[in-house]
Amino acid sequence: MSVRVFTDFDGTITAQDTLVYLLDRYVGGGWLEIEARVEDGTLSEEQGLRDEIGLLTAPWDEAVAGVLADVPVDAGFAPFAAFCAARDWPLTILSGGLEPVIRAVLDREGLGAVPLRANGLDFAADGRWRVVPARTPRINRLCNHCKSWHLGTAAGAGHRTIYIGDGTTDRCPAGHADLLFAKGSLAAWCEARAIAHHRFTAFDEIRAWFESPAGAAWIAQEARGGSEL
Repeated sequence: MSVRVFTDFDGTITAQDTLVYLLDRYVGGGWLEIEARVEDGTLSEEQGLRDEIGLLTAPWDEAVAGVLADVPVDAGFAPFAAFCAARDWPLTILSGGLEPVIRAVLDREGLGAVPLRANGLDFAADGRWRVVPARTPRINRLCNHCKSWHLGTAAGAGHRTIYIGDGTTDRCPAGHADLLFAKGSLAAWCEARAIAHHRFTAFDEIRAWFESPAGAAWIAQEARGGSEL
């Protein structure tokens, strides 16, 4: 049985969420009420993200230059990607963010070859930014990008799935993964619901776990097609 690894981008690979950076810089606090409603479940992510991104009117070149100057990535992500490649574990970034922003960051880091699935971006006639939902089926139509669809498809093809995330859009796929690594608000959410996970703060810790006796045992069970630890 083979393994497929999926990871969130914003706040997981990056030290700061690129969308939060852009909204704070160009909108101020005007987007926080929308985000609070998404967090408490009174507004879908599908609508909430569209409303938030619709507040942006910043020139694209200026906005992406700011992201590239101010948003670093976890230094352990590139070694983790190499770790996965060495074991023939396909690694895919699944993001609820904006593909062109993420592409720019990955290219800056020399990681442009890592497969990425995310939402697109368009601009209205008045210069406002518009979300273009990811081109994947949406199970519940609650998100612009249904991350769980990717995990379900991999599992349906007989693969074991690993998921890595930190926030609201990672809650649903967290419940579909065979092995979950969580940080930030996702870790707190999982703990409150007794969802099995491994808490982490940096990708080096994930790689170290796989090199530990527990991780080695998981890899050995995966090779035998065994059950999850």
